[in-house]
Amino acid sequence: GFKDTTLVFDMFFRKNPDNMGYFFIGYRTQWALKSPDTWLYSHVRYGRWMVGLGLVTLILTVVGVFLLPADKVERTLLAMYVTALIIPYVPIERGLRRCYDRYGRRIDER
Repeated sequence: GFKDTTLVFDMFFRKNPDNMGYFFIGYRTQWALKSPDTWLYSHVRYGRWMVGLGLVTLILTVVGVFLLPADKVERTLLAMYVTALIIPYVPIERGLRRCYDRYGRRIDER
């Protein structure tokens, strides 16, 4: 299902990287699209977050399927998946604002 599709897309994009992403897929915020550097910064960090959150959601999915009542499994897992997709945005956007100016140029860290 969802995890299989994610794995296929991951393998495709690792072998076919694009310097500014694809139209429908990717981390697409105003800050991430300012320059190729901000795009790379945001996608690398989002990828790292998704690997970690993917492992957590995989474990919680297996546990939830066996422990939750049948009528609550779908809604609970859907809420967990959506939350896992949204969580990384806050730290990544903060990092972009800390490391890049409003034009997408790297700020010297002294």
